[in-house]
Amino acid sequence: MTPTTIDVCLVGPEEVAVEARPRVWSRIPALDGVRGVAALIVMIFHYYQALGPPGSGGAVARLAFGLTRFGGTGVDLFFVLSGFLITGILLSARGSPNAWTRFYMRRVLRIFPLYYGALLGICVVALLVGCGWSGLRPTVWYWTYLQNVRGLLGGAGFEQSSFEWIAPIHFWSLAVEEHFYLFWPVVVLMVSTRRLPNVLWGIVAGSILSRGLLIATGHTSATFDFTLCRMDALAFGALIAVYAAGDGAPVERLGRSARWATPALIVVAVPMYVLTSGRGLATVQFGKSTLIAALYAAALIVLLTGPREGLLSRALSWGPLRAMGKYSYALYIFHPFVYLGLDEWLAARRPVVFAHAYNPLMCASAMGITFAGALASWHFYEKHFLKLKRFFEYERG
Repeated sequence: MTPTTIDVCLVGPEEVAVEARPRVWSRIPALDGVRGVAALIVMIFHYYQALGPPGSGGAVARLAFGLTRFGGTGVDLFFVLSGFLITGILLSARGSPNAWTRFYMRRVLRIFPLYYGALLGICVVALLVGCGWSGLRPTVWYWTYLQNVRGLLGGAGFEQSSFEWIAPIHFWSLAVEEHFYLFWPVVVLMVSTRRLPNVLWGIVAGSILSRGLLIATGHTSATFDFTLCRMDALAFGALIAVYAAGDGAPVERLGRSARWATPALIVVAVPMYVLTSGRGLATVQFGKSTLIAALYAAALIVLLTGPREGLLSRALSWGPLRAMGKYSYALYIFHPFVYLGLDEWLAARRPVVFAHAYNPLMCASAMGITFAGALASWHFYEKHFLKLKRFFEYERG
């Protein structure tokens, strides 16, 4: 079937246009929910893991503590979804005048105001607590989006300074995405759709190989955040968008395989990740990132090719999840500072109900504060920059 329309899929603040069949690619509210799930499990992971000692709280609390480790893969889900959405935008922009300029300006308006605003705020707080101007030197890695390569380049990290408690160490994933934005548009707009899958499978192989080389040279820790080591998740998402281009038949065929592959990957990947997370097992680290990315890619295919009124689609279209998806960028930026600040404040005055930081009530409190901050950020700050996107709308050539 040939494409008859250009369908627009609204995903939070994003506008994603892809040429494909309306049944699959018309407006999909559930994709907001996917982003919301990613934000939610990352926050739960950090709230439980950073604040709760695993040696107390009883068997149920220890089990919850262990299971929340899998929430760390929310970043992988973000990557897969981002690869899919960004590639969809770029494919639809082919033939549009000044496509590169429009893409980059729209990305700048979405990403830079909050990122650099937050980084500036961190520096101000650091100075107020007595860091001193010389202590801000390591932040150059963050201002230039090189925070995830500083270890390989021999640079000092922001978190190694005297204000360690406020270091934005979670910004590594934003650097990975930014590096992806720098090179991928050039590839998509210059390489034919027919050849893009070969390029993407090469990126997946290169990502696995880069982890192997880093492990072999004693840089195992870098496999977690170094850009080349995390490109496989973005490539899997991009592959879905490429296969969905045109009549969408390839992704429909993949949907049949994904329906059995997803539960099989869950059975393998979830226990492996939970049991090995943080244990420094190099051989497991070598392959588990790709396995997790494949799981999320398969699940995304199931969602995209499944019925719009199916259980999965309806669950992910739930209002609160979609709201979390809309504000997910600010949620991710703010959430570590909320739980660290809350833990600092409660250290001397924690009531009995907060006796253990991994108490669900503690988690809910931190999440509520984070969501309130993200809501304020969106309405009083972010959306005013996003209004400027109207000057960089894509035009059909």
